[in-house]
Amino acid sequence: MRHRLASLEPDAAPEDEGQKANAVTEVRGTRLVGKALNLIDLIVASPGEHRAQTLADELGVPRSTVYRIINTLQQRGLVRVEASGQGYFPGFRFLEYAQAVWPIPDLPMLAMTEIRWLNELSGETVYFAAPGGINMIIIQKIVSLYPISTGAPLGSLRPLYCSGMGKAHLAALAPAEREALIGRMSFERVTDRTITDPAQLRSQLDLFRLRGYAIDDEEFMEGVRCVSAAVPGEGDVPLGAFTVSGPCYRMTLERVHQLGPEVATAARRLGESVRRQGGVRPRARPDGGQVPLAANGRSFLGKSPSWDAETGSLLWLDALAPAIMRSGAGQSVAAPQSEVMAQFTAPAMALTAIGEGRWLVVTEKGAMTVDRNARFSPLSPALSPGLLAGIASACHGQDGQIWLGVGETSASQVRPGLYRLAGGEPELETELPVAPTDILIDAAGRYLYAALRDAGEIIRFPIGKVGRLGRQEAVARVDAIHGRPIALALEEPDHLWVALWDGWSLARLQRDGSDMRLLSLPVPRPTGLAFGGEGADLLYVTSGRIGLTPHQIAEAPASGSVFTLDRRLRAALLR
Repeated sequence: MRHRLASLEPDAAPEDEGQKANAVTEVRGTRLVGKALNLIDLIVASPGEHRAQTLADELGVPRSTVYRIINTLQQRGLVRVEASGQGYFPGFRFLEYAQAVWPIPDLPMLAMTEIRWLNELSGETVYFAAPGGINMIIIQKIVSLYPISTGAPLGSLRPLYCSGMGKAHLAALAPAEREALIGRMSFERVTDRTITDPAQLRSQLDLFRLRGYAIDDEEFMEGVRCVSAAVPGEGDVPLGAFTVSGPCYRMTLERVHQLGPEVATAARRLGESVRRQGGVRPRARPDGGQVPLAANGRSFLGKSPSWDAETGSLLWLDALAPAIMRSGAGQSVAAPQSEVMAQFTAPAMALTAIGEGRWLVVTEKGAMTVDRNARFSPLSPALSPGLLAGIASACHGQDGQIWLGVGETSASQVRPGLYRLAGGEPELETELPVAPTDILIDAAGRYLYAALRDAGEIIRFPIGKVGRLGRQEAVARVDAIHGRPIALALEEPDHLWVALWDGWSLARLQRDGSDMRLLSLPVPRPTGLAFGGEGADLLYVTSGRIGLTPHQIAEAPASGSVFTLDRRLRAALLR
């Protein structure tokens, strides 16, 4: 059904000749321009469907007026008639106007090369959008290869605060320009997942700026997930943004993070193409804050950091070297050199201090204790191979009790959950749906906390007087857009720190799970946390590089390092 368009102003009904003269002047001026623009809108909305009479009916003007307007527009190249004579079409002059809209006239054409590449890579719908006030404007696209796909017409608007392309643009802006735009936004809720809190949006943008790509997790359209990256321009002024968009059942969060670096690469290539054409210098990717290294060297998969107060050194696992690594204390300009304290012949999965200068270490071939001089003692009785294959974490309570976090294995008798070594024998205390990637007990011995990476959850259990666990309590569920909780550390008196796998950040929460704030890191995969140093003031963070693509390694060359943050730096970097 077509809707009748009213003219911009009501017809005048002059009461005297002076008013009548003014009305004639008005019709020949602004009102006539309004009618011409309304006519163009009708033709653009339905190319080839309108004849002079239908246009006259829609506009509510005589057909002779339509003919006069059409004649002028045809002369200007704004309206054309096909050879068949069937209706009016937009004129080719609009193509010239469209090119002049952008600061760089060839931008849409240059973007198509990268759009095609991303479309072939992902099979999904790919957009290129340019900024326009508090929205992004879609100016190029290629639709998905799949029968079921997402799509939006060229010229569609997407709000900056709830679309991937918009958040990628905001993340790339200088802080002052970003804040100016945020101040103009209404933050209306579009879906149940739309972010309507400016503070939460700012935290996301800090993370996205660090990653180099942004995510829309069903925030603009239910069932649709997008990954986007801004095209670097001069200084902190992005030229536009690429977006890969698809239904959530295909665009899983894992796939989104796989595509993110590729979208960012396409954006950088377009920025470089524009620079070569017009002398625009692309902006370098920020490094995510100056976080000092605790030690030189890189681990394949660092984890389970442990502070040795007596020697003032930090121990951690390189799970895939596999080895226990050790470094001296301190936060100097030149980070201390790490050394191999002990090596193994099988992947090492967990390390935890058990007192008196000893640690429990678990590998896929066995569990043992080790002292500062790297002297080993096998755990007796030995743990079964089926259980060893599933151990992901371990911790030690003040009462001397050792706890193991175990995931699913091929052994039918081993179930995922929390095990305690009662008299040396493992006993399943509580079943869990997925492996606890880290577990710890608070200083008072009141609660055992667990990070469930695959579930995106942090839980805890009260510990009874005889060391048995009480009913499970939910602490926090971390939105996957921030990464997955993989490791924990407690900061007295009331904070819980969480390492976010694939999140480029740490989260700090109250111990009841409230008041989550993010701290950006220069690496995507933090893997372990521990407090140490004088007065336990330093937070040590291990990280991994295994599984990262070459593009991700290039974006985060410090992956695999151990970082250290003192109290002042943590306060400065928290968002």
